[in-house]
Amino acid sequence: MVPRPFENYIRSEDPNNDRNLLTILVAAIMGTAVLWFSQFAEFQVYPSDITDNDNLMRLVQAQDLLAGQSWYDPVQYRLGLEGGTVMHWSRLIDAPIAAAMFLGGEDFALIIWPLFLSVVTLAGVLYGAFKFGGREALFPAMIAGFGAMWGLKRFWYGALDHHNVQIALLTWCVVLILPKHASPGTMVISGILCALMMAIGIETLPHVALIGFWVFCALIFNVHSKQNAAAYAFGLAATSLVLVPLLLPPSQWGQASCDSFSIFQVSISLIGSFALMYATAFSRATTRTAVLVAGGAAGFLIVQLFFPACLAHPFADLPPLLREFWLDRVVETKSALEIAGKNPLNLLTYFGLPLVSVAVCIAAIYLGYERGSATLFLMLIIAGTLVATWQVRGVMFVVMVSLIPLAVAVTIAREHTIKRGTAVVTALMMALYIASFAPVWSLPAYAWVPLQGAIGVDQSPAEDYAYVPEELDFCYNRELYAVLADEPSGVVLSSTNNGPMVLVTTPHRAIAGPYHRNIDGIMFQIEVLMSPPEKARELIMQAGVTLIADCVAGADAVDFYNAEPEGFQAQLIDDFRQFDWLQVIPQTADQPLRIFRVIYR
Repeated sequence: MVPRPFENYIRSEDPNNDRNLLTILVAAIMGTAVLWFSQFAEFQVYPSDITDNDNLMRLVQAQDLLAGQSWYDPVQYRLGLEGGTVMHWSRLIDAPIAAAMFLGGEDFALIIWPLFLSVVTLAGVLYGAFKFGGREALFPAMIAGFGAMWGLKRFWYGALDHHNVQIALLTWCVVLILPKHASPGTMVISGILCALMMAIGIETLPHVALIGFWVFCALIFNVHSKQNAAAYAFGLAATSLVLVPLLLPPSQWGQASCDSFSIFQVSISLIGSFALMYATAFSRATTRTAVLVAGGAAGFLIVQLFFPACLAHPFADLPPLLREFWLDRVVETKSALEIAGKNPLNLLTYFGLPLVSVAVCIAAIYLGYERGSATLFLMLIIAGTLVATWQVRGVMFVVMVSLIPLAVAVTIAREHTIKRGTAVVTALMMALYIASFAPVWSLPAYAWVPLQGAIGVDQSPAEDYAYVPEELDFCYNRELYAVLADEPSGVVLSSTNNGPMVLVTTPHRAIAGPYHRNIDGIMFQIEVLMSPPEKARELIMQAGVTLIADCVAGADAVDFYNAEPEGFQAQLIDDFRQFDWLQVIPQTADQPLRIFRVIYR
C-alpha cells in the first residue's frame, strides 16, 4: 500500500459553509475583474465589432426571439436559399441573451453575459480546487483560471456562443461530484447541469457519458454512497424529461436529431440514469457491474436499431467542394495532426497543459492522494485530449478542469518548500506554476517561424507568412455594411464568413453562412463564384439575388480566385466594370467590402 505522504499538507475544510463560499465568490470576482481589465487594456477601448461568426449568429438568434419568433421555431429565415435554414442551436442560450438585450440593449448583453459566465466558471474552478486541495489551493487556481480564460477567449467581450456555457457547466458538473464533501444535494445539481450541458450542444455528450460512468465506478468501489449515486441519476433523468416539452413541440417528441436535443439524447440519458438508479438497489459489486453492462448493452442496441445515423461521422457525406472550400478551413474541426503539419509547436498550445495535468493526476493516484477525485480528472482530461486528436476544439472543454489538479500540485509543492526549502522542491513549485498558466504553452508556436529561419528550414510557400490580413480586411466591421443596410430588403450573395455579419447589420437575407445545416446555401455560393460569368449570372437571377457583397481580401475570395482564375469571383476582382448587369454602390475609398446591385433586365 502506497502511503499518503501529503495528508498533512492540505487542510480539510468544508467548502460549502457560508464563509468559504463567500471567499470563493470574492476570489472569482477578483480574477474576472483582472481578466476584463486586461482585455480592455489591449483594445484600449471597448471592441466595436465581434469577429466570431458564431457570436454574431447567436446575436441574430436572440434578436429574432425578441422580435417575436416562436420559441419552438428553429428556422433562421434570413439565412440560406428561399425558405431559410433550420438551425440546431438551443433556445437555452438564446433566452438569457435575449433577456439581457431586453433589459439593457445589445451592448449590455455583449458585456453582461460573458462577464457573468466568467465569474461562474472561475468560481467552479476555485470550488473544485478548494474541495480537492483546501483553502491554500485558491490562489494558484485563481491565477491559472485567469490565464486559461484569457487564452481561450471564450469569455471575452461579445462571447455569446454556447461553448463558454458548456465549459462552465462541465466544470461545475465535475466539481460537485468530487467525493470530499459531496452530498445528495450536490450530486442532483450535477445531474441537472449535465442534462443542460447535453441539451445545449452534442459536443459534450461524451463527457456526460464519462461522468456517469465514473459515478457508477464510484458506487461500485464505495467512493460514493448509493444515495449520492441515485441523486445524480435522478437529476440527470428528471431534467432530461423536463427539457423535452420545454425545448420541443409535441410534433417533434418522437423525432431524432443527431446534432440537437431530441429523443436520441433523451433515450441515452434515461437508459444510463435508470441503470445507475437500479444498481443502487444491490449491495454486491458484481451485481452492480452486471447492471451497468446490461444498461450499456441496451443503450448500444437501441442506438443501433433506432438511431444508426448518429453513429456515423457527422461530415462524412459532405460534397467534396464543400469540404475543400469550407470545412477544411474551419480550424476548430481540424485534427491535431493537421494543425501540427504547418507548425508542430502548436501541439504544445493544445496539449501542453492537459498532459501536465494528466501527469499530476497519475502521481496523485500512485501516491494515494484523493484517488477518487484524481481518477475523475484523469479520465476527463484524457478523453478531451483524445477527442482533440480528431477535432482540436475537444481540448477547450477540459482546460478549466485540468487546472484544478495543477493548482493542488502547486499548493503541495509550496507547502513542501515552506517546510523543507530545498532547491529541487522550489524549482518544482515554480515549474508547476508556469505550467498551469495556459498562455505560456502558446509561446513556442509563436517562435516557430523565426526558429525555422534560424535553423535553415525552408519556409515556402512564402505566401503562408508574407501577409497577415487585419480583421478589417475580412470585413468584420459594422461601418462597412452601412451602405448595404440602406438598400431595399433583398437577398445578398457574400462570402460564407460574412453571412452572419450581413444578418446582424442589415434586413437582408444572406445566402451563405458557415453552418453545416446551410449546405445548400454554401454550395450555391461556391458554384456561382467559381462558374464562368455568364453561368454565374444565370444562377444569380434564378435565386433572386439582389445584392453582392464582395470582401476582396477575405478567405473565400482568395480561395476562389486561386482555384478558378476565369471564374466569376476572379473576374469580379480583376475588373468588375465588365459586367453591365452589376451596378457598384459607392463606398468610402479603399474599403475592402465592395457592394453591387444586381440589375434585372
